Amino acid sequence: ALQQERVYGEAVVLDETAFTVTDLDGDSTLPNGELINTVALNSVTGVDVTTTYNVGTYAGEIAITAPAGSSGFDAGNYDLSYVTGDLIVNQRAVTVTALQQERSYGNAMVLDETAFAVTDLDGDSVLPNGELIDTVALNSVNGVDVTTTYNVGAYAEEIAITAPAGSSGFDAGNYDLSYVTGDLIVNQRAVTVTALQQERSYGNAMVLDETAFAVTDLDGDSVLPNGELIDTVALNSVNGVDVTTTYNVGTYAEEIAITSQSGSSGFDAANYNLTYVTGDLVVVGRSYEVWIQSFLESGEIELLDDPDLDGLTNLMEYVLGSNPLSGVDFSPVEVSSDGVFSGQISAEIFSTSVVFERSLDLQNWEEITPEFEENGEFRSWEWSDPGHMRSFVRLRVERTVQRK
Repeated sequence: ALQQERVYGEAVVLDETAFTVTDLDGDSTLPNGELINTVALNSVTGVDVTTTYNVGTYAGEIAITAPAGSSGFDAGNYDLSYVTGDLIVNQRAVTVTALQQERSYGNAMVLDETAFAVTDLDGDSVLPNGELIDTVALNSVNGVDVTTTYNVGAYAEEIAITAPAGSSGFDAGNYDLSYVTGDLIVNQRAVTVTALQQERSYGNAMVLDETAFAVTDLDGDSVLPNGELIDTVALNSVNGVDVTTTYNVGTYAEEIAITSQSGSSGFDAANYNLTYVTGDLVVVGRSYEVWIQSFLESGEIELLDDPDLDGLTNLMEYVLGSNPLSGVDFSPVEVSSDGVFSGQISAEIFSTSVVFERSLDLQNWEEITPEFEENGEFRSWEWSDPGHMRSFVRLRVERTVQRK
């Protein structure tokens, strides 16, 4: 019987023509042109059909009985000796392919050692005898799995396979294992950039503060990986509420939009899936402090205007420390029933003169000096003229230095 072979996990039908004949004279030719065409072969311990036999050479496994011939062959004419043959179980060809795996930029990962595919000899994924490959040892060739500074992209053939481990009788020695590497993908990191609420005073334009934003990273905090920073964002007031001074007091929802960002310490926007959240712009009532600053410095306030139509010019409102936008009637001079004149002016007045004058006939005026008392931000004053039944008092206010 000649040596025959099969693949691990496959049964085989023994080839009954796989034999040699050695005649009495040492060659393979029988007399009279007779032929032995086939023999009956038997796998002694069933290695031919028992698929669980491991890879190896099973010596003397193939036994011969009952030759059959032609051209006048008659087994009774021969003293037949039978020599058994070996049956070899070869390794089974199986391919193990590492599947593509992914991680987010800035995050390390542990490779999933169950992320692989098996392709068996017959083209499916099922190994013989119910055997299983459960896990494989995976290795990131260049360390893309744990080096968080690798940029977004596909790293081809980065995941290499070694050392499969299995169950249900799996023995790697029975397989001719081929390994196919897999790709490792670094995806963009999800980060939200939110424009913070900003405010301006009514009537004043503003420059949006491009550092007024908040960052929410993938893991919920405000810290980007690898020490990277978003330093500024480009902001846009959707409807121009930042520079259009006629917008009324109120909250303008989602008015501040983010259009781009710039960063440092290695920040590259291509590594991030950036989501922008708009912010509100609030127009608040024009404060006295803002008004004073404009009055003294910017030159935007006209001295003789009366925006709240209360009869007091901007210059007089400044001296009195009153609200130029309140619209509340307010007299700069009060007089009591016993003829005492009183009022108050701001404690600090810059580049402005205040002269108190009295008149008996509203035509001729003379300067007077009232009595003052400090009262926090104000100076309260009083004056009386007991010698006259009727007097008039006025304040004459002048700017002494032109604004720049």
